[in-house]
Amino acid sequence: MKKSYAYVKIFLLIGLLFVLSVPAQAASWDAATSEGITSVDVVPNSITNTYTWTLNNLSGTDLCPLEYEDLTVLVWSLQPFNVYELAGSDTWTAPEGWTWDGSSGKWQCYEILDESRKYYTPPAIAPGGSLVFTYIYNPDGSIINPFPADYEGDPDDIGFISHVGAVVPRIEIDPDIPWVPDQNGGTWYDRSSWSGEIVPEPSSATALGILGIPLAASFLRRRRTS
Repeated sequence: MKKSYAYVKIFLLIGLLFVLSVPAQAASWDAATSEGITSVDVVPNSITNTYTWTLNNLSGTDLCPLEYEDLTVLVWSLQPFNVYELAGSDTWTAPEGWTWDGSSGKWQCYEILDESRKYYTPPAIAPGGSLVFTYIYNPDGSIINPFPADYEGDPDDIGFISHVGAVVPRIEIDPDIPWVPDQNGGTWYDRSSWSGEIVPEPSSATALGILGIPLAASFLRRRRTS
């Protein structure tokens, strides 16, 4: 019995090594094939030229779209679109185990630093979990991750996609084995939706006298602050 279990464990680990050898990379806006499994709460501050983004994994929650309710998903990246470039190479923060990858030139994003840990939570965002990122931009800089030419929304919108993957729970009798890929689900990019209300920047809060602004968009849209 112990020998059979050992063979199963080796098989699972070999499968993981194969999956982990494929890195999660930034992609175009049109790469997204689902919408609403992730959401982003946005807090802009035009005084300090800072965005605070909270990335939420909605799988396994009542907020997940019905067509994806049977999926268990991990989240591995956060890619903003149509935003000003960073004010400096270090003007960003990310949770432990994450980094900002601006090396590709065309597409830039937050991603998990160590690909071999992508099926561990953390650093991956577990179902129902959230992580917070900050981004200080240069209002006179260039735009990164632009929308495609045929984008039908407002040209001043911003948006987000995230690299996600379907998983099955770890084997309970061996907690050292991480989440494992759901072979029927695969990996893909999800276009993030709004989540609840947006908290306005401090200069707007006093004038508005409210804590949030209800949003009517079906997916994430927010004008750049400058």
